[in-house]
Amino acid sequence: MQGTRLTFLRTLLVGLVLMAGVARVHAYPMYDDGAGNGCVSCHPAFFDDPNSPTPFGSLHVAHLTKFGITSTLKCGQCHMNPSGGDTPVYTYRSAEGFGCAGCHGQNYGETVPTGLGLPGEGAPKASAYGLRKALDDLFAVTHPADPAPCGQCHFAGSPVTGDPSPAPALFPETHLPPYYGHPELNNLSDPCSSSQENWDNSTTYHLDNDGNGAANYEADSACQAFVPPTTTTVISTSTTTTTLAPTARRITVYPGQSIQDAVDAVMPGGTVYIMPGTYQEQHLNTNAVTVSKDGIRLIARSKPKQGLKVILKPWGAQTNGLVVQPAVVGGRINGFQVKGLTIDGFPNNGILTRFVDNFKIERNETSNNLENGIWPTLSANGLVKRNVSYGSDDAALWVEASENVRVIKNELYDSPTGLEMTVSSNIVAKHNDVHDNVVGIGLYHALGAGIPPLQPLDRNGDWEISQNDVHDNNKVNNVTGAWCRRCRRGSASCSSPSTG
Repeated sequence: MQGTRLTFLRTLLVGLVLMAGVARVHAYPMYDDGAGNGCVSCHPAFFDDPNSPTPFGSLHVAHLTKFGITSTLKCGQCHMNPSGGDTPVYTYRSAEGFGCAGCHGQNYGETVPTGLGLPGEGAPKASAYGLRKALDDLFAVTHPADPAPCGQCHFAGSPVTGDPSPAPALFPETHLPPYYGHPELNNLSDPCSSSQENWDNSTTYHLDNDGNGAANYEADSACQAFVPPTTTTVISTSTTTTTLAPTARRITVYPGQSIQDAVDAVMPGGTVYIMPGTYQEQHLNTNAVTVSKDGIRLIARSKPKQGLKVILKPWGAQTNGLVVQPAVVGGRINGFQVKGLTIDGFPNNGILTRFVDNFKIERNETSNNLENGIWPTLSANGLVKRNVSYGSDDAALWVEASENVRVIKNELYDSPTGLEMTVSSNIVAKHNDVHDNVVGIGLYHALGAGIPPLQPLDRNGDWEISQNDVHDNNKVNNVTGAWCRRCRRGSASCSSPSTG
C-alpha cells in the first residue's frame, strides 16, 4: 500500500507541474469521460492500465482500503451506477449524490450547472474550495514562480463548473462535509481526525475544508475543540448522539494559527509543537501567551542555523510574551518547559514564570523585551539553560524569590544587568557568557532589593557563581527612560536612568 501511495504522490506532483504555466481553462466537470479526458488527464488513474503513468490503480485501491469497501454496495458514492465500473465519473454527482467534490469539499449552497448535459442539473453539489486552496498554497512554496495549478482550471465565475464569483468564504474544518454521517461510512465521524482526514497520517492531507493545509487535532487550531458526532442506524431511521472529543495530548501549530488556542486545547501534561514562522496572538489579553496548566511543554521547531525560527511578537497592547502562572490566586503550577522560542519586542517581559515548580527554560532567545528577558520569580526546582537574552532595559535574566534553580550556559548581554539574583535560595550559575552590559552579574541582598526576604530567614542565600565568563561589562547605561531598578526596589530617587 505504501508503494501505491508514493506513486500517487509522485504522479500528483508531476500533474501539478505540468499544469503550471498553461493558459487558464475551464475545469473538467468529470473525473473521466470514458475516453481518458477529465481530471484523470493530470491526476493518476484509478485502474490498472499499462499505458497509464500509474499502472497500479493507486487511487482506486486507496479508496477501497480507506473506506473498507469489499463489495459493490458502496460504489455509488463515486459512480452513477451503484455497482460501479461505469464511465463517465462525474466530479459533482454520483448515484448517492457525492462525486469527487462530495468527499473532497463542502456544500456551499451551489448547484450542478445547467446546460452541460450533466445528471442532476440544478441539484445541490459540493465544491472542494479548501482542497484547492491547500494545494495552491503548497505549490506556491515548491514552485514560487509558477501560477497556482488549481486556479488554472477552477476559478470564480467559471460558466462550466458553476463556480460562483466571488468564491464563497471557506468553512472551518469543524463543519462536517456532506458525506459524514452516511450509514455506509460509519468510520467517518470526525473531520479533524488525522486517521480519517489523510491517507498516510503524515503531511499529505486530502480533506481540507478551510484550505489551511492541516486536517487534524495536532496541526489545526480550528479542530482542537471540535466535538465529533457518532451516528448509529436503526433500520431506515438515523439517530445522532454527541460525545466529547478527547483532549489532545499533542498539538502542532503552524504560521497563521494561534499558539494560545493550542495551549488552551491541549490537556495538562501535553505538548504544543510550534512550526517556524512569526506569530502574533490577536487577542486583548496582556500576555501574548499564558500557560496555567500543569506539565505543558512548548517546543518550537526552530533551526537557527538554517534561518528558521519561531518568533513571537506583540500585538495590540500586549506587554508580556510568555507568562506561566496559575489561574487561581494561591495555586501553583507543577511542570513546564519552553524550548526554541524567540520572543521579541515586548514592552515588559519576554518569559516570566510565577508560582511554577519543576520548570525548564532552554535554548530560547529573548530580544528587546524592555523590562526583563527571562524572569523566573516565586518559582522552584528549575533549569534555565543555553538561552540567549539581550536588549532589555533591566535584566537580561533575573532569578527572583525562587529556590533550587540552575542557570547554565546562557549568553546574556546588552542590558543594564546581564544576570541578576535577588531573595532566592540554592541558586547555581555556571558556564554563562555575560558580556557588554552595564553590570555583568548583580547579586542583591533583600535590603537592597526592595522586597522582603524568604521566610524563615535561613532559606535565603546559598548561591554558587562559578566558571562564568564575565567580560566587557561596565558600560555606561545610555538607556533613556529605563524602567528604574532603584524605583522598583523602593528607592526614593528615580530622576535619571540607573548607571549601576
